[in-house]
Amino acid sequence: MSHYSKYRIAIIGFGVEGQDSARYFLGQQSKKITVFDKAPKENLNTKEYEEKGVEFICGPDYLSGGLKDYDYIVRSPGVYRYIPEIVEAEKAGVKVTSNTQIFFEESEANIIGITGTKGKGTTAQMLKRALEAGGKKVLFLGNIGTPMLDRIEDADTFDWVILELSSFQLIDLTISPPIAVVTNIATDHLNWHKDRNEYVGAKENLWKHQKPTDTVVFNADDEESRKLAKHAPGQVLWFSTKPVDKGTYLSHGSTVIGPNDELAGDIYELQVPGDHNIANAMAALTTACVTGVKPLTAWWGDPHKNGEKFEYDGICGYKGSEHRLEEVLERNQVLYVNDSAATTPEAAVAALRSFKQAKVLIAGGSLKGVSFEKLAKAIQENNVKTVFLIGESKGEIQKELEKVGYKGGILTDFEDMENIVDEARAIARPGDVVLLSPACASFGIFKNYKDRGDQFKKAVQNLNG
Repeated sequence: MSHYSKYRIAIIGFGVEGQDSARYFLGQQSKKITVFDKAPKENLNTKEYEEKGVEFICGPDYLSGGLKDYDYIVRSPGVYRYIPEIVEAEKAGVKVTSNTQIFFEESEANIIGITGTKGKGTTAQMLKRALEAGGKKVLFLGNIGTPMLDRIEDADTFDWVILELSSFQLIDLTISPPIAVVTNIATDHLNWHKDRNEYVGAKENLWKHQKPTDTVVFNADDEESRKLAKHAPGQVLWFSTKPVDKGTYLSHGSTVIGPNDELAGDIYELQVPGDHNIANAMAALTTACVTGVKPLTAWWGDPHKNGEKFEYDGICGYKGSEHRLEEVLERNQVLYVNDSAATTPEAAVAALRSFKQAKVLIAGGSLKGVSFEKLAKAIQENNVKTVFLIGESKGEIQKELEKVGYKGGILTDFEDMENIVDEARAIARPGDVVLLSPACASFGIFKNYKDRGDQFKKAVQNLNG
């Protein structure tokens, strides 16, 4: 019988991770399992769980009865760690945990954890290619791939498990993986975190508990990362556009040199645009080399012909992910690009710099307590002829655009994606790019960033003429 069998479990939040928790504790034969969620019960997938004895407390007052009658609280990532109900229960002796913490405690897998304000998803995808090119058996879990606890029993049968981890998942993590990767540290989710220090501190948990023999990979071109690296207990490796002593760097502006000064390839061989993707590729390369994969193998993999073209299994063969600088189609010599996964100003700035052509930009969404000053400057400096602003952040972005003296068009009266795309088509000229790169989360108008991107793609594909 499992060591969780005698405990009463409270699961807060019943999204993907909450359901993963429920399945896990059912398998553990826990004494009592109760799910708490602020959504109406009829909106949740409860039937199969209720049939197995899981109880549900739902609705706006879902936590009014408190959580002190449980042994463990399992917090879903979207639930703030320090809400009063959790804090009060913790003071009463209830243990607070998460799927991420449980996975780190219970699994014997070799884990590579990746975090950062932007680029962690792309870096994870590139790293998977690099490791597999080197003959490694790799499992994606967490934000990319299968929920963690569903694979806790067999994760250790893989050479490496890659976890892409957000600050929500890291805020109370007390164990660090043997390899940690930090793409960059800016500011995000200040509508969730108490302040910037808490946000950065959450990220820091990914490497703070490492042993001296463990490794953390940092971005030497990122100021905050350089500061944080000074206190890292593990071995530090770097990736940079400039020469570094330990890690991956660019020589003569484009040649990628891996750890130990071994040649990997050239940035012009990458299939995805933008300086940020060069950084992502170098982060993935550095990490793959830590596991023993040679730089050339990680970069190229096994070249093979597909028709008349050569394709590559390694990093340079990565062609992008859905909703990340995804080229939807070109119509009347106008390129339509879906970058709906750009939910921070920094990600949108990187997208703007990825295209030299004149651009029609669609931006805005929910407010997360971040500054749009850098976004406004990037719009001003990167050949944006018109900006469509949507969502509750449109007023804040417009203020910043006015401050920097932006002279292009600003349209704020559109909310329906089909109408926005139709109007963008009328404004764009041959050679232009219509770019959805919101710089914000999508809460309010769309279900999530995927729904937003899907609506954009559907509207583009339905354009006439």
